[in-house]
Amino acid sequence: MFMINKILLLIMLLTQPLASLSIKDYLKNGKPGDFIVVEQNKSLNLIRIDSLKGSILILEEILLTKNKKQKNSFAWENFFLNNSEACTSWNKITIDMKNDEILGCYSVTKNVNISLNKEDSFLISLLSSQLHQVLDENRKKIGQIPSDGVDTRKNWNPPLIFDGKKIIGGCFDVFTINFTKNDSLLSNKHLEIYFNKDDKSFPFPYWIQITDDLNLSLKIKICDSGRNLKLSK
Repeated sequence: MFMINKILLLIMLLTQPLASLSIKDYLKNGKPGDFIVVEQNKSLNLIRIDSLKGSILILEEILLTKNKKQKNSFAWENFFLNNSEACTSWNKITIDMKNDEILGCYSVTKNVNISLNKEDSFLISLLSSQLHQVLDENRKKIGQIPSDGVDTRKNWNPPLIFDGKKIIGGCFDVFTINFTKNDSLLSNKHLEIYFNKDDKSFPFPYWIQITDDLNLSLKIKICDSGRNLKLSK
């Protein structure tokens, strides 16, 4: 089993072209302060739009210990105002959405420009990939397939948590990315991605996972999201 850097993969997915709808269309409607919190293992990663000017997007990625989870965007703001030294890492990643490339990464915690690790090579595969919408009848369902052949099961949806509150009855648009065979770890893999159907202006997905390989560790769960998050640095 091997692990893909989930945060880097999420960031790179944000620059992907779609057959009819681009993730860039989500991003261009995003606003500074829009954020998600990704739960992975014993840590939390907060990803936030720092600025968006033309085609240049700056995303912040902040790593925290899991017990630092807050209840809403106002609580997150207060936390960073008073406890920014508790961050394991705090990076600002600059993306050129017009040319589909990552321009640089600045470490706020170290006050220095840094190079992305070798996993940024996934960008080559991701930039040329397309998203394809999953038809309702092909969506993942809740429960076992009925034996009588009549399938009335409801669609499975990930949790939708906004400002620390779980939204009941959240609906999602579901897309897949199908990677061609190449030399990368994503060769021949299939990703499934969920966006909030009721708020297409929100720039981030709420769930990402590889659906065809149990040996590849990739499942991105969003445990919080919100808007207007202001940070002190």
